[in-house]
Amino acid sequence: MNPDQNAVASGSGIVVQAGRDVYLGGGPERKAGPPGVALADALVSGAEAYEVHPALTVGSTPTEELTAYVRRTFDDRLAGIAASARDGACRMAVLVGGSSSGKTRACWESLHSFGAGWRLWHPLDGEQLVEGLKAGIAPRTVVWLNELQRFLVREEEPRWRAAAIALRGLVAAPVEGVLILATIWDEHDRWQALTGPPPPGGPDHYAQARELLRRADVIPVAATLDAGERARAEEAAQSDARWAVALVEDRPIPFLAGARYLVDRYTTGSPAARAVLEAAADARRMGMPTVLSLAFLEQAARDYLDDADHDRLPPGVGWVRHVIETDVRVGGFGVPGPLRPSGSGYRLADYLENHLGRRRVAVQPRDSLWSATVDVVPDTAVLSTLAEAAMRRGRFGPATRLSARALDLGDLGSARMLVTLLENAGEHAEALSIAERAGLDRAVERLRRKIDDGDTGFDLSLWWVEAEEGTRENGEELVWDDTLDAFSARLDDAGDDLAAAERIAVEAAAAGYLWPFFHLAVGREEVGDVLGAERLWRQSIAAGNVFRVLNLAELRGDAERTWRFAITADGLPADGL
Repeated sequence: MNPDQNAVASGSGIVVQAGRDVYLGGGPERKAGPPGVALADALVSGAEAYEVHPALTVGSTPTEELTAYVRRTFDDRLAGIAASARDGACRMAVLVGGSSSGKTRACWESLHSFGAGWRLWHPLDGEQLVEGLKAGIAPRTVVWLNELQRFLVREEEPRWRAAAIALRGLVAAPVEGVLILATIWDEHDRWQALTGPPPPGGPDHYAQARELLRRADVIPVAATLDAGERARAEEAAQSDARWAVALVEDRPIPFLAGARYLVDRYTTGSPAARAVLEAAADARRMGMPTVLSLAFLEQAARDYLDDADHDRLPPGVGWVRHVIETDVRVGGFGVPGPLRPSGSGYRLADYLENHLGRRRVAVQPRDSLWSATVDVVPDTAVLSTLAEAAMRRGRFGPATRLSARALDLGDLGSARMLVTLLENAGEHAEALSIAERAGLDRAVERLRRKIDDGDTGFDLSLWWVEAEEGTRENGEELVWDDTLDAFSARLDDAGDDLAAAERIAVEAAAAGYLWPFFHLAVGREEVGDVLGAERLWRQSIAAGNVFRVLNLAELRGDAERTWRFAITADGLPADGL
């Protein structure tokens, strides 16, 4: 074991080796039995229990029966990793691709290569993962980490960081025969967030996750079929009618997972159904947990249904509960509904979450969503995440209320953003009181000086300090890469077709690139199209670039008011916090 492995496995005091098992924070006396179930029993229980998408039903094919598996090109590499684990190695395979691209199904099929005596462990979140490692991982165990972001993406919180540290210890320790199977979307806020370089001079939230994934075998998974895969799929279609139907589509694998059906349920749904699904999708992209409670959805969805559509609803009915129970939770064609029961709440289908997340990336969440998070969410980590999401979208009022709620619940870390928002709004006395309570010495000194000097003016330096963090300047990427170059070329091809150019900018924003909005807005300003420029600045802000509030304010001529309080959900100047 090299020195770095020693530091992870034992030097940190978090993971130690005891015989052939791995324990966290102590020796065998903490062991409560190895986590997981016999792999043979797991295979009998069925793939859906392990989050493999059920396929569409065509004709008389039973709903519970998976489609014939078409071997993918990457399966050979996955098989080699599995064989290495069977031979006694400890390996981690991470399948990276879009939603419904076949990642989880490929992992499921690989389980059939393991013989008797193997176990399968399926922790549901980072806390279960850490607790299971405390119990000790037995040799000959497959650890099933579908949607790896559920365990690692919020590593800035100790409980998520602990999961990354624990997995590093497991990979580093010489446990005989362990395979960690993980899948993750290739989104900029998931895979790219975990593996990209840390911001220069800023906090490195994902150092532990980055080191873990550096040791993993990363397998890209495309949503499309190559020539060899399509030939095998055509052969499968001879005996499986679902493949015959799917091969008519450009992306047959997402189609089989119900993608077309789910999108159609959204686009052709009633206004009330679309309101609930949009509220759920916005909640997820702002940072709400996977499972959303009914109480949250009932409050969050209110502003997503306009008055005219609300007046058409049956009187005396709790419309959100009604539309969930009678519409969006109901499935068809062998596919569960768009909003599925899960634990103590509901979970948005992951393909629809991905689809609506991209489609709505430049759309502001409605006020009722922010109000619901303040009133319903008790988790300070979630509140802080949502506060930052609101702030980055120019919603200073909701960000202030979310930060204040987190502070009231005991999270002193939320005080920094709250102080900045209050100071920015000129509420110096209130900001000083909170800064003193949280021990923010530099803010205390600055605020006392402003109060003593009677300084009530707007302090633009608060914005520029933030702008210097990371690899961005005023929210735009400084590094020009091949992907951004491709978006730039497409904008050039769009020419004077502004609608097409805006669609490209939205697509770029969904991939994490906000420069196209800046480029188009500046172009509109140069030709005197004030309304067009304003629309583009609002979209850039909604996509998470708070610095464009400055451009919007200057364009409108109401700079100080907008700088202090930012904007409403409709992009208008806010009257206060």
